[in-house]
Amino acid sequence: MRGMMMDRPLLISQLVAYSAAYHRDAEIVSRAVEGGIHRYRYPDLEARAKCLAKALQRHGVRLGDRVATLAWNSYRHLELYFGISGMGAICHTINPRLFHDQLRYIVNHAEDKLVFLDLTFVPLVEKLAAEFKPVRHYVVMTDRAHMPQTSLPNLLCYEDLLAGADSAAEAHQLFYDEYLSVMDMPAEFYLQTVQSVFQDFDLAQDRMVSRERPVVPSLITRTALMAVEGERDDIIGIGQTEAAQTLCSSLPDSMRRHLLQPGVGHYGVFSGRRWRNEIMPEVRDFIRAHDRRD
Repeated sequence: MRGMMMDRPLLISQLVAYSAAYHRDAEIVSRAVEGGIHRYRYPDLEARAKCLAKALQRHGVRLGDRVATLAWNSYRHLELYFGISGMGAICHTINPRLFHDQLRYIVNHAEDKLVFLDLTFVPLVEKLAAEFKPVRHYVVMTDRAHMPQTSLPNLLCYEDLLAGADSAAEAHQLFYDEYLSVMDMPAEFYLQTVQSVFQDFDLAQDRMVSRERPVVPSLITRTALMAVEGERDDIIGIGQTEAAQTLCSSLPDSMRRHLLQPGVGHYGVFSGRRWRNEIMPEVRDFIRAHDRRD
């Protein structure tokens, strides 16, 4: 006999799922920032919140990550509340009436990955974006027709995000366009590299020669080193790239970095969406931090 104990976990996502199932005809009414009154029902809210959660995953948001919002109480903000928390991330609502120093501290301390903002707050965030160090993308909560002219970097449109403007088909085609661009190299290049580096261990044993000069990684002292690997690399084992850190034994720790990128396979390390949105910014920042002008 079943008792009165709950037979399911208590999740935020179940609140909207229940409403969509049992209150299908109830309206959600809010005032749109662009003007006018917006109306839709709970099944619409549930569907759009799920689309949002999938879009956030495509942009690298993971369990426990913080996603900030600077927005009024609109239907899009409601979707953010359920979409972000429903996927296991943290919906970090920020009071736009705070002083600039307070906003700067809050965003950096929370390490917000994305900032969603209403049109109203674009001028405010423009003034602070350069100091929001952890933020990867800014998402203006409007449609394409109302997107503003703005200096905000890495800008996304909310409705494009939900509609899948970076759809699987487009992402797939872009990935292979980038990947195949390196395939015009001769086969001899790849075969010689495999033979010299992975079979004969010439680099590890200081036997490699380039332009009649020996290549000795242990003598490198002035060039910073960043090694990048994919967590799901099924072609080479994790650690092969990191081995370069051992070979360059004369470099101080302050000039080294190793990045093991979660959820990325062999080819995703150097091409595709994950490279552009997650790995490339890390590489760019490392290069800028160690750029030598002397």
